[in-house]
Amino acid sequence: MVKSSVSLILLAIVAFMAGCSSPETVEELRAAGKDAYLDEKFQEAREYFSRALAKSPSDQDLLYFLAAAYQRDSMYDSALFYFQRSNLLFPGDLETNQRIFRIAVLLENWEDAISAINVIAENEDNYDGYAGDLMRLWANDGSPINALYWGKRALANDPGNPQWYLAVAQYAAPCDSIELGLATIDDAINRFDSTYTESLRLQKGVLLAESGQPSEAEKIFREYYATDTTSLVYRHYLANALASQENRAKRQEALEIYRGLQPLVPAELKIDSVIFQLEQQLQ
Repeated sequence: MVKSSVSLILLAIVAFMAGCSSPETVEELRAAGKDAYLDEKFQEAREYFSRALAKSPSDQDLLYFLAAAYQRDSMYDSALFYFQRSNLLFPGDLETNQRIFRIAVLLENWEDAISAINVIAENEDNYDGYAGDLMRLWANDGSPINALYWGKRALANDPGNPQWYLAVAQYAAPCDSIELGLATIDDAINRFDSTYTESLRLQKGVLLAESGQPSEAEKIFREYYATDTTSLVYRHYLANALASQENRAKRQEALEIYRGLQPLVPAELKIDSVIFQLEQQLQ
């Protein structure tokens, strides 16, 4: 009787130990990692997925979940690395590229964000729907000519949205397409109600100044300045237009406006340098 009891106890212990053995195979590690992931134990999940990947380094599912476990702990560089590794081995996956896009934007990695959103648009057969996103991404990446292309495409797809007109005008200037920018702004002014008039006319003034017509720009900026002489935006725009003219009195007025602005605006605007240049010119 005693022997039977001891045998039963030993069998129970053996069964228990077998049930508590650590996962070793790829499938055991995968299952343990997903269980930990669902329990929001992301560090533990990463350990299981990493061990599994050591045995099966090209497993798409493991790469995805390891990356996702890093993402859930806001470890974005590592997350992007593994999502990109998965994307390299298994290109064109929609869900992977959606993850890459979100992380790349957070990291301001515009090249990867652009690549990912192209895959997303191609998967959905909807480049026009992502034209605005592509415009902003290319602008952030420092390519106004690509930003202009996608801005024009966004405008053609959604002509009832004033932001596309402003964007096309903005990116037209550095692409030596100021006439296109001015025509786009005039089209918008005629198309939309007074809600958008101010922002559109101010953008037109900027384009006029950049196209060598600062006196025409001055007319627009002075009109708004007259309505609110405390506005930093109106004062800055007006000063820029005045400073671009050869007339000494205009430049003197610009200098006085800049001096008033200097303590009120961010140093990044480099107002102090502009003031120094005007003072030199007016000597």
